[in-house]
Amino acid sequence: KFFSKALENNYSDNYSIKNIENVVNQLPAEIQKMFYDIPFLYRYSCVKGAEFTLWEGGRVAGKTTSALKWFIVSTFFPWYVNQNFYVYRETDTDLHKTIIPSLNDMLAKYNASKYFEMPNSANSKSKYRNTITGANIRFGGTHRYETAVKGLPDMGMILIDEGERIPEGFFDTIYTSSRGQNSKIVCCLNPFFNKSPAKQFYEK
Repeated sequence: KFFSKALENNYSDNYSIKNIENVVNQLPAEIQKMFYDIPFLYRYSCVKGAEFTLWEGGRVAGKTTSALKWFIVSTFFPWYVNQNFYVYRETDTDLHKTIIPSLNDMLAKYNASKYFEMPNSANSKSKYRNTITGANIRFGGTHRYETAVKGLPDMGMILIDEGERIPEGFFDTIYTSSRGQNSKIVCCLNPFFNKSPAKQFYEK
Protein backbone atom coordinates (compact mmCIF):
# COMPACT_ATOMS: atom_id res chain seq x y z
CA LYS A 1 0.00 0.00 0.00
CA PHE A 2 0.98 3.62 -0.40
CA PHE A 3 -0.70 6.94 -0.01
CA SER A 4 0.11 10.58 -0.57
CA LYS A 5 -0.80 13.47 1.65
CA ALA A 6 -0.32 17.17 1.07
CA LEU A 7 -0.62 20.44 2.92
CA GLU A 8 -2.81 23.24 1.64
CA ASN A 9 -2.02 24.74 -1.73
CA ASN A 10 0.00 27.93 -1.22
CA TYR A 11 0.86 28.54 -4.84
CA SER A 12 -0.39 29.92 -8.12
CA ASP A 13 -1.94 27.93 -10.95
CA ASN A 14 1.49 26.60 -11.98
CA TYR A 15 0.61 23.35 -10.25
CA SER A 16 -2.93 22.90 -11.46
CA ILE A 17 -3.37 19.60 -13.29
CA LYS A 18 -4.42 21.40 -16.47
CA ASN A 19 -1.38 23.68 -16.51
CA ILE A 20 1.10 20.91 -15.71
CA GLU A 21 -0.23 18.73 -18.50
CA ASN A 22 -0.20 21.65 -20.95
CA VAL A 23 3.46 22.30 -20.08
CA VAL A 24 4.44 18.62 -20.19
CA ASN A 25 2.81 18.14 -23.58
CA GLN A 26 5.18 20.76 -25.02
CA LEU A 27 8.30 19.03 -23.68
CA PRO A 28 10.49 16.59 -25.64
CA ALA A 29 8.76 13.27 -26.32
CA GLU A 30 11.14 11.36 -24.02
CA ILE A 31 10.24 13.60 -21.08
CA GLN A 32 6.53 13.38 -21.81
CA LYS A 33 6.77 9.58 -21.69
CA MET A 34 8.65 9.73 -18.41
CA PHE A 35 5.94 11.91 -16.88
CA TYR A 36 3.03 9.74 -17.98
CA ASP A 37 4.89 6.62 -16.81
CA ILE A 38 4.72 7.92 -13.22
CA PRO A 39 1.92 6.01 -11.45
CA PHE A 40 -1.25 8.10 -11.39
CA LEU A 41 -1.47 8.75 -7.64
CA TYR A 42 2.20 9.76 -7.34
CA ARG A 43 1.99 11.91 -10.45
CA TYR A 44 -0.96 13.97 -9.30
CA SER A 45 -0.16 14.16 -5.60
CA CYS A 46 2.67 16.50 -6.62
CA VAL A 47 0.44 18.39 -9.03
CA LYS A 48 -1.70 19.51 -6.11
CA GLY A 49 0.91 22.18 -5.47
CA ALA A 50 1.56 21.37 -1.82
CA GLU A 51 4.72 22.69 -0.25
CA PHE A 52 5.38 19.44 1.62
CA THR A 53 4.24 16.07 0.31
CA LEU A 54 4.70 12.77 2.13
CA TRP A 55 4.77 9.46 0.27
CA GLU A 56 4.59 6.41 2.51
CA GLY A 57 4.75 2.82 1.32
CA GLY A 58 6.68 -0.43 1.23
CA ARG A 59 9.99 -1.02 -0.48
CA VAL A 60 8.39 -2.06 -3.78
CA ALA A 61 5.81 0.74 -3.93
CA GLY A 62 7.84 2.78 -6.43
CA LYS A 63 8.17 5.91 -4.29
CA THR A 64 11.79 6.79 -5.03
CA THR A 65 11.57 5.87 -8.71
CA SER A 66 8.48 8.04 -9.12
CA ALA A 67 10.08 10.93 -7.25
CA LEU A 68 13.22 10.81 -9.40
CA LYS A 69 11.07 10.90 -12.53
CA TRP A 70 9.23 13.91 -11.09
CA PHE A 71 12.58 15.59 -10.45
CA ILE A 72 13.83 15.04 -13.99
CA VAL A 73 10.58 16.24 -15.58
CA SER A 74 10.33 19.26 -13.27
CA THR A 75 13.76 20.54 -14.31
CA PHE A 76 12.12 21.34 -17.66
CA PHE A 77 9.35 23.50 -16.16
CA PRO A 78 9.72 27.20 -17.11
CA TRP A 79 9.32 28.40 -13.51
CA TYR A 80 12.38 26.37 -12.48
CA VAL A 81 14.89 28.00 -14.87
CA ASN A 82 18.34 28.01 -13.21
CA GLN A 83 16.87 26.50 -10.01
CA ASN A 84 18.48 23.75 -7.93
CA PHE A 85 16.93 20.38 -7.15
CA TYR A 86 18.36 18.60 -4.09
CA VAL A 87 18.23 14.88 -3.36
CA TYR A 88 18.95 13.90 0.27
CA ARG A 89 19.52 10.56 1.92
CA GLU A 90 21.08 9.72 5.26
CA THR A 91 24.69 9.44 4.03
CA ASP A 92 26.74 10.21 0.94
CA THR A 93 27.43 6.47 0.65
CA ASP A 94 23.70 5.80 0.32
CA LEU A 95 23.50 8.29 -2.51
CA HIS A 96 26.50 6.81 -4.31
CA LYS A 97 25.20 3.24 -4.09
CA THR A 98 21.50 3.76 -4.81
CA ILE A 99 20.14 7.14 -5.87
CA ILE A 100 22.79 8.25 -8.36
CA PRO A 101 22.95 4.90 -10.23
CA SER A 102 19.13 4.88 -10.36
CA LEU A 103 19.12 8.38 -11.83
CA ASN A 104 21.69 7.38 -14.46
CA ASP A 105 19.72 4.27 -15.40
CA MET A 106 16.51 6.28 -15.69
CA LEU A 107 18.04 8.90 -17.97
CA ALA A 108 19.48 6.14 -20.15
CA LYS A 109 16.21 4.18 -20.27
CA TYR A 110 14.27 7.19 -21.56
CA ASN A 111 17.09 8.42 -23.81
CA ALA A 112 17.06 11.65 -21.79
CA SER A 113 20.79 11.90 -21.02
CA LYS A 114 21.20 14.14 -24.07
CA TYR A 115 19.30 16.90 -22.27
CA PHE A 116 21.75 17.00 -19.35
CA GLU A 117 25.38 17.79 -18.74
CA MET A 118 26.42 14.59 -16.99
CA PRO A 119 29.20 14.40 -14.39
CA ASN A 120 32.37 12.53 -15.27
CA SER A 121 32.05 10.38 -12.16
CA ALA A 122 29.04 9.57 -10.00
CA ASN A 123 29.43 10.68 -6.40
CA SER A 124 27.63 12.84 -3.86
CA LYS A 125 29.20 15.99 -5.34
CA SER A 126 27.86 15.24 -8.80
CA LYS A 127 25.68 17.79 -10.54
CA TYR A 128 23.30 17.11 -13.40
CA ARG A 129 22.58 20.28 -15.37
CA ASN A 130 19.56 20.56 -17.66
CA THR A 131 21.00 22.16 -20.80
CA ILE A 132 17.63 23.63 -21.79
CA THR A 133 16.64 25.39 -18.55
CA GLY A 134 19.90 25.52 -16.58
CA ALA A 135 18.27 23.71 -13.64
CA ASN A 136 20.60 21.49 -11.61
CA ILE A 137 20.08 18.23 -9.71
CA ARG A 138 22.39 18.08 -6.68
CA PHE A 139 22.89 15.62 -3.81
CA GLY A 140 23.59 15.65 -0.09
CA GLY A 141 23.72 13.47 3.02
CA THR A 142 21.49 14.55 5.90
CA HIS A 143 24.02 13.42 8.52
CA ARG A 144 25.68 16.83 8.13
CA TYR A 145 22.58 18.87 7.47
CA GLU A 146 23.57 21.73 9.81
CA THR A 147 25.98 23.03 7.18
CA ALA A 148 24.64 21.36 4.03
CA VAL A 149 21.04 22.52 4.20
CA LYS A 150 20.99 26.06 5.58
CA GLY A 151 20.40 28.80 3.05
CA LEU A 152 20.02 26.60 -0.02
CA PRO A 153 20.32 28.90 -3.04
CA ASP A 154 17.61 28.97 -5.71
CA MET A 155 15.81 25.92 -4.39
CA GLY A 156 13.25 24.39 -6.71
CA MET A 157 12.50 20.98 -5.23
CA ILE A 158 13.89 18.69 -2.54
CA LEU A 159 13.58 14.92 -2.43
CA ILE A 160 14.19 13.26 0.93
CA ASP A 161 14.50 9.49 0.57
CA GLU A 162 14.04 7.02 3.43
CA GLY A 163 12.65 9.80 5.59
CA GLU A 164 12.36 7.52 8.61
CA ARG A 165 16.17 7.61 8.92
CA ILE A 166 16.56 11.40 8.78
CA PRO A 167 17.89 13.35 11.82
CA GLU A 168 15.35 15.09 14.01
CA GLY A 169 16.40 18.66 13.26
CA PHE A 170 16.64 18.24 9.51
CA PHE A 171 13.04 19.09 8.64
CA ASP A 172 12.84 22.26 10.70
CA THR A 173 16.16 23.40 9.25
CA ILE A 174 15.24 22.74 5.66
CA TYR A 175 11.78 24.27 6.03
CA THR A 176 13.20 27.56 7.25
CA SER A 177 15.99 27.66 4.65
CA SER A 178 15.83 29.88 1.59
CA ARG A 179 13.35 28.48 -0.90
CA GLY A 180 11.99 29.61 -4.23
CA GLN A 181 8.43 30.77 -4.85
CA ASN A 182 7.37 27.39 -6.24
CA SER A 183 9.61 25.24 -4.07
CA LYS A 184 8.40 21.78 -3.07
CA ILE A 185 9.57 19.13 -0.61
CA VAL A 186 8.80 15.48 -1.31
CA CYS A 187 9.58 12.97 1.45
CA CYS A 188 9.52 9.21 0.87
CA LEU A 189 9.47 6.87 3.84
CA ASN A 190 8.69 3.29 4.69
CA PRO A 191 5.60 2.48 6.79
CA PHE A 192 5.43 1.64 10.50
CA PHE A 193 7.54 4.60 11.57
CA ASN A 194 4.82 6.76 13.11
CA LYS A 195 7.27 8.35 15.54
CA SER A 196 9.83 9.29 12.91
CA PRO A 197 10.81 12.99 12.61
CA ALA A 198 9.34 13.01 9.10
CA LYS A 199 5.90 11.95 10.32
CA GLN A 200 6.04 14.29 13.32
CA PHE A 201 6.98 17.26 11.13
CA TYR A 202 4.24 16.44 8.63
CA GLU A 203 1.60 16.26 11.36
CA LYS A 204 2.47 19.69 12.80
